[in-house]
Amino acid sequence: MKKDLPAKGSERVRLILSILVLLAFVPLSLYAIPKVMALGDAQTRAALQQQMQSQGIGGWFVFLGIQVLQVVVAMIPGEPVEIFAGLMYGPLWGTLSCMLGIFLGSMIVYLLVRRLGMPIVSIFMDPKKFQNLRFLQDKKRFERISFLLFFIPGTPKDLLTWAAGFINIRPLRFFAISTVARLPSILSSTLAGASLISGDFTTTVFIFILTGAVSLVGMWLHNKLEQHSADSKGNEQTE
Repeated sequence: MKKDLPAKGSERVRLILSILVLLAFVPLSLYAIPKVMALGDAQTRAALQQQMQSQGIGGWFVFLGIQVLQVVVAMIPGEPVEIFAGLMYGPLWGTLSCMLGIFLGSMIVYLLVRRLGMPIVSIFMDPKKFQNLRFLQDKKRFERISFLLFFIPGTPKDLLTWAAGFINIRPLRFFAISTVARLPSILSSTLAGASLISGDFTTTVFIFILTGAVSLVGMWLHNKLEQHSADSKGNEQTE
């Protein structure tokens, strides 16, 4: 892994980006919550679905851009974007649209890291996180653990996307891992969105509960991996 020092002031830039994302997320949430609550009415659901479908190909390109941006800007959560894809395009086309956006976003991140190194990474991620994960030094371990963490909903995936540019891994191989392994997570979110717009709230709640339970397991696993990496690094330093 490259050892470039992060650009001066990157921590401040990262803080500003986080604040901007939060400032955008709050009004969007306040706007979306009443809309979601109103989906209990069949006429409201039909009107919303017709409105979304009327956006045509232009609306799809806007969504694709949002999905790409979500991958590049690590602070933006992915689940709301995927649920929205299910609302707009259903589970099949919503999932395919998300996967295309994730593929393109991962490609952009990989090329940025290859070109600019740690200074660009430090704008979006804390560089110290890279030092604590020993599996980032081993290509085979990185591939196995990346697939596992991408596969499980709720695990932090942004670090892996930004780390891939430092690993001696073929770009297309990583893009395949980061895209295909996310399929269960994406599909569960788009199914939730599709069931929400169709008025099947029982299925929506079940998907959210199941995804939440799996996410807790994923977060526990991620914490265990971080702790194991930190302990291994500490043991190496004391030897």
